[in-house]
Amino acid sequence: MKGLPVKYKVFFISVYIITLVTFIYSVLIGNISFNISSYRNVIFFVVLTALTETFTVHYNEMSFSTTFAITIATYILFGAFETTVVFIIGFLARVLKLEDGSYNHLFNSPLYGTLFNCCILVLPIFIADYFYVFFQGHYGVDNISTNVPQIIIFSFVYFLLNTFIISILMSFHTQKTILYCYFENIKLCGVNYITMIPFGVILVIVFSHYKYIGVALTFFPIVLARYVFSMYINTKTQYIQTVEALMNAIEARDEYTQGHSRRVAEISMEIAKS
Repeated sequence: MKGLPVKYKVFFISVYIITLVTFIYSVLIGNISFNISSYRNVIFFVVLTALTETFTVHYNEMSFSTTFAITIATYILFGAFETTVVFIIGFLARVLKLEDGSYNHLFNSPLYGTLFNCCILVLPIFIADYFYVFFQGHYGVDNISTNVPQIIIFSFVYFLLNTFIISILMSFHTQKTILYCYFENIKLCGVNYITMIPFGVILVIVFSHYKYIGVALTFFPIVLARYVFSMYINTKTQYIQTVEALMNAIEARDEYTQGHSRRVAEISMEIAKS
């Protein structure tokens, strides 16, 4: 953490401690037990998680992936501990291609950042699991039809908490309020999370009947949906960049009108906010 501002250090350390305390508390109350039902299942879902994390869509400093569907499926099938194991190993195994053409992976990422990312992934699982158990949710596929409300509660608690933690960090970076970042991120990511809930349930049902091949075949439309979303984001970004380039080119012809359109846009935004 050398060189980081103090508020970042305090925030990171606070998240580390809260995650550790929450994990210990979950173990003490019996919500988490150190049991692996099948190492083959864990490896399979780790591979899926690593793939979905590797092919994440980035937009406005936020990321969108189909990993949440894997998280829901793993949680319903195996519980919080195995979900945590799958999530952490799968996340650590990802390889991200950056805009400059380089790659980001476990071995070139700072330890404090990797640890923080793991915490913001598993801390919501521990807390959402508490609500799931409190409302008498059950693991496995047998009673999945009666567990729909509990699954929705788990999903929303996870989403809201994960988004809140990220929003705090974004508020440091953007100098905007936490609530502003929080509601903006909810609007930006909410649809992606909500869409992944039924996909996760479908994966549970398919896995219980057709195992690995069935999940692999079912996962194809999920990946396709992610690809379509990626194409949409890229098209939208290119459109905005084209409009900005044309605007700048036109205004650059006259030093008196240069920057006029951008100033109008900024003033319009401020009027709309007030």
